[in-house]
Amino acid sequence: MTAYHDLDTPQTMQDDAQAAALLVGRSLAGSLPREGRADLYSAYAQDLPKQRIEVSEAAQRLASALGLSLD
Repeated sequence: MTAYHDLDTPQTMQDDAQAAALLVGRSLAGSLPREGRADLYSAYAQDLPKQRIEVSEAAQRLASALGLSLD
């Protein structure tokens, strides 16, 4: 195996882990999760309202002089 070796499929890795566990006297049957990944971000708001930023007249003149657009 090299540093660029591709990982095996999840089922192959699970089978290897169970075989290794049997060699050391532990069985992992039933302790491995069968469902997909946990949804860690569902509790966070997806679309937060944007804050309104007031741009002073001096900042507008400076941006205009530099050729910037402050929309």
